Amino acid sequence: MVNKLKKILQAIDENKGLVNVFAILKMDDLIDKWTLVFSASWLKEENSFATFQYIQELFKKELTQEELGSIARLGLFKSNEHIITLMTSAFSITGDSDVHLENTKLNGFKVHEAYVLRSKKEEASL
Repeated sequence: MVNKLKKILQAIDENKGLVNVFAILKMDDLIDKWTLVFSASWLKEENSFATFQYIQELFKKELTQEELGSIARLGLFKSNEHIITLMTSAFSITGDSDVHLENTKLNGFKVHEAYVLRSKKEEASL
């Protein structure tokens, strides 16, 4: 599924703009379900629902029914939210690399498993 998620991330980068954080995690009581954590500088209040629908459609197009059923939540976050600043401080991931985590804590949450495909601080605008 990670390769399919990389393909989805690439499509978002190409069609909407660069993504700063794209990670999928199994957290706390959702041991068998994934949560997508997403952030981009172009994500605003007024386009968040459209962005959510766009990502949902990409998931439906690329993932199998079983893979879709394993995803519990799609979380879209602004770059200044604590979970995003925590992730971009902990990891600097761009390009084709990714980080696989198991049995760790993040923001006080127990992370059973995670794949961080992108974690890049938003560049300050001049």
